[in-house]
Amino acid sequence: MTMTTDGELPKNFQPVEAEERWRAFWEQQGFFGADNSSDRDTFTIVIPPPNVTGVLHLGHGLVQTIQDVLIRYHRMAGDETLWVPGTDHAGIATQHVVVEKLRAEGRTRQEMGREAFVSEVWKWKDEYHARITNQIKRLGCSCDWSREAFTLDDDRAKAVRRAFKTLYDEGLIYRGKYMINWDPVSLTALADDEVEYEDEEGQLWHIRYPFSDGSGRYAVVATTRPETLLGDTAVAVNPGDGRYTALVGQTVDLPLTGRKIPIIADDFVKKEFGSGMVKITPAHDPNDFACGQRHNMELINIFTDTAVVNDNAPEAYRGLDRYVAREKVVEDLKALGLIEKIEKHPHRVGRGYRSKAIVEPRISDQWFVKVAPLAKLAADAVHNGETRIIPKAQENTYFAWMDNLRDWCISRQLWWGHRIPIWYRRDNRAEMVCWDGEGLPPEVAADPDAWEQDPDVLDTWFSSALWPFSVLGWPEDTDDMSKFFPTSVLVTGHDILFFWVARMIMMSKGLLKKVPFHTVYLHGLIFGKSFYRRRGGDMELISPTERRELCLDDMDSPPKGIEFKWEKMSKSKGNVIDPLDMFDQFGVDSVRSALIAYSGQGRTIEIDKHRIAGYRNFINKLWNASRFVLTATADITPEEFRGGVSADSLQREDRWILSRLSDAITTATRHLDEYTFDQYIQSLYHFLWDDYCDWYVELTKPRVYGKEGTTPESTRAAKVVLLTVLEHVLRMLHPVIPHATEEIWQLLRARLAGVETGVPVEPATLRPGALPFVDNFEAPSLCVAPWPKGRVYTDAAACDGIDLLQEALYMVRNIRGEMTVPVEMKVDVEFSHPDGAIRALLEEAAMQIRALASVKEMTVVAAPGVLPFASKAVKGDLVVQVPLPGELREAEVSRLEKELGKLEKGVQGTRGKLANEKFVANAPEAVVVQEREKLAKYEADMEAIKARLVELRG
Repeated sequence: MTMTTDGELPKNFQPVEAEERWRAFWEQQGFFGADNSSDRDTFTIVIPPPNVTGVLHLGHGLVQTIQDVLIRYHRMAGDETLWVPGTDHAGIATQHVVVEKLRAEGRTRQEMGREAFVSEVWKWKDEYHARITNQIKRLGCSCDWSREAFTLDDDRAKAVRRAFKTLYDEGLIYRGKYMINWDPVSLTALADDEVEYEDEEGQLWHIRYPFSDGSGRYAVVATTRPETLLGDTAVAVNPGDGRYTALVGQTVDLPLTGRKIPIIADDFVKKEFGSGMVKITPAHDPNDFACGQRHNMELINIFTDTAVVNDNAPEAYRGLDRYVAREKVVEDLKALGLIEKIEKHPHRVGRGYRSKAIVEPRISDQWFVKVAPLAKLAADAVHNGETRIIPKAQENTYFAWMDNLRDWCISRQLWWGHRIPIWYRRDNRAEMVCWDGEGLPPEVAADPDAWEQDPDVLDTWFSSALWPFSVLGWPEDTDDMSKFFPTSVLVTGHDILFFWVARMIMMSKGLLKKVPFHTVYLHGLIFGKSFYRRRGGDMELISPTERRELCLDDMDSPPKGIEFKWEKMSKSKGNVIDPLDMFDQFGVDSVRSALIAYSGQGRTIEIDKHRIAGYRNFINKLWNASRFVLTATADITPEEFRGGVSADSLQREDRWILSRLSDAITTATRHLDEYTFDQYIQSLYHFLWDDYCDWYVELTKPRVYGKEGTTPESTRAAKVVLLTVLEHVLRMLHPVIPHATEEIWQLLRARLAGVETGVPVEPATLRPGALPFVDNFEAPSLCVAPWPKGRVYTDAAACDGIDLLQEALYMVRNIRGEMTVPVEMKVDVEFSHPDGAIRALLEEAAMQIRALASVKEMTVVAAPGVLPFASKAVKGDLVVQVPLPGELREAEVSRLEKELGKLEKGVQGTRGKLANEKFVANAPEAVVVQEREKLAKYEADMEAIKARLVELRG
């Protein structure tokens, strides 16, 4: 343990050394393991598994810290807590990273073959899995690492196969042709919510399709994708559009192809879009696909997997990239006079969430989950309160999504992932077997050459949707499932409410008939500062390089001409904060505290290094207060402390701080129970800094140091209460500041229980009449110490008395500030109040007032006297007067005379300006009014200073 040779805390907290030491201690002692045979109430969290490709970022830091705060709180509150850690195999992301690694080495996965490639990815996973898990451990996360899971390990594979077969047997998983989102870079299908849409400025081409009757007329269609006309099979109009009713059934010549296509009527066509006539390409547009199904149209796919024009198109365009083909199609149409006009046209463009490639709508044979029945179960679970979503406003977003889901495409054309557990007969692919057991299905094992397994893997989100129960042993009926399921709360970002949260509820309700968790807590997304330079009316982003050169991140506020905005973190903007750097610079506890303190801002959480530094200062305040208390109470024996303190030995400030402590415990507990984490830490911040350090510690110093008028019992009581409150604060702060609080608490334990770290402590007996505040240090670690019980002590009279004392001190300090009395100079003070009880309280507090306001002589009277050269403050019936010390009067007279001279010059100048008739006649009225107001203020200030000078000169 870090301490000096005399058993005191060193001057400064060394976070990195303490973090490593206490993490090792907690793990070695097994404090984070959960007991599934316990009869205690449970509190369970399953970690949102970070991608195995990842490194710790502030978003991870936030979600893990929130979970750890909850787990540590409930562990201390006596619950059987389980926090299951793990990582996600992240199919698309991980395969993409390994493919790029192989490319850099001159290898390809196709050359390696599937088995060798998957083996390579496992090696990569084993290397990088340790990186992300060690970073999570460094954050102080109190997970049960003995239960760590991976979404692609054997137990999760068993759960995936069972879930697939169950849903397949129930008709909820099916294979069919469908319009899917195809990523031509990752070469896989994407679910709807894996596509990110952005508004982009595009073009709308109006193309003439000649009528086949040789009349010279044209059907003019508008499209954002002219290259896809090579796959058109119809032109459609709205059946209610009288302009085109007579044309339905006629044909037009499809330009560049030599094909004729019909004009059809369909309700989906918007009369107001373009000319009211649209081209229909069933193989390359979702709406066109649905229209084609209704009209039994041919599907003509014109693109390869990589979005290159294939052999279904005319020869002139084969082999061209889709955007090169677009340019050539437009060029050829212009040459034929078939482009009527081209307009700018904003439209939404979908990109793959990993590759960022523009997705291609495509018809494909894929596996789907029929979501409607499952979505209803999931929506009902939130409607009826089985699962609640915090903040509640997100429930409406959840319902809107659940009411509009398309069937979920779950097959991916990848090699890394859970292989779809379907086998086809080679000579008749309509004959298939779904198998959820180990190895091969019996039919396949009997004749393996006659069968082949589906080559695709499942969407990563399929295995992730089973996470809350697969990590507890499902589909087996395990003790963990019986004890810990459903789990208590899921903590995650609002951005994956649909990706993950909704699917977990759907799968859990569909497979187990239970919700996976009782509460969903959705936190905001972390934003950082982006710096801009104003150029005229425009804002120019300052590059990351210039940002570093100007040291903008080290400034409290940017220099003139530079502004900042809170924006989503991006490397290109230079506003990404590396939590590992912050750990090294400020300590893990500072980062955790800042994340929690700013977590209540809503959908965005604004963090920069100054806010993290602010909580480093808070931890230093805790450390320094602890150093003072440990030094000042060095003579208190374990027996004295553990025996408690009786009410009759307490002074008013003791009773006040214990009442405030009682309130603080109740408030902190309520905020944790209500998931208002920012208010939890802020309430303790103000209690420690304001009530304890600024007031109680200062009020008790005369007693602690045995000043004149104190008794040994009073001194002892002050010291025991100082220790008692500090120990309770450490317990309440431990969930968010685990390392520093453990460091201090263990030294308290060694001092006040007389044992070393880890050594058991025998229960102590409170002395008769002692207040129920003492922790007897029976727990071997703060992380398993009991959470303080709230509302155990209240003394309203003491609170009123300290309120009065604080008000009196504020008034004296304000007067000293106004008179610019140096801190070291003592002053005389007169308090007056008509109420004798109030006067008695002030007289009782004379020792503290003299110490805290640097007062020499203090008098308390019923009515204010007439004091020469005195400044006065009034609050209700309380009047405070402070005579200006004689040695300051001459300096104050000199200062006021200089100020008077400046005002006289101002008056002369302003009067001269207002006496100028030309100025008054020509200046704007507002300017003249402003000058008159300035003159009036000058004159009023002069009169006030003259009156003050009269007082000072006697």
